[in-house]
Amino acid sequence: MSRHSEPTGSDCDAPAYTVVKACGGLGFRSPLDVRWCRLSSFMAGRRQNAGLLARFFRMQPRGRACLCGQLLPALERYTFTFRSETRRDYFLGQCPHCQTIYWEDAPELRRREGQGTITP
Repeated sequence: MSRHSEPTGSDCDAPAYTVVKACGGLGFRSPLDVRWCRLSSFMAGRRQNAGLLARFFRMQPRGRACLCGQLLPALERYTFTFRSETRRDYFLGQCPHCQTIYWEDAPELRRREGQGTITP
């Protein structure tokens, strides 16, 4: 007999499941099976959070390392339209070495042209 136990409380650092699932159709490799890291949380965890968002949205910081030691991937803006017809923008990028997907919400105020790619 198996007993159903309660969730272990593991932290999930991914956007909504519908976004993760849709990333498979956008060219991301195995989005349902790889690690996801919200860039701001990842950087804060590395104690490099001072002024992160200010630098982040000026297409910086450069030279930051992924969990595997490679450079962080460039993040590109993607717009997701849900069945409710609401839209949500995210910056997404995948490490070509370890396949970790880095992401961040794209603020509503930053919908200007020329703000479509972030190179860490």
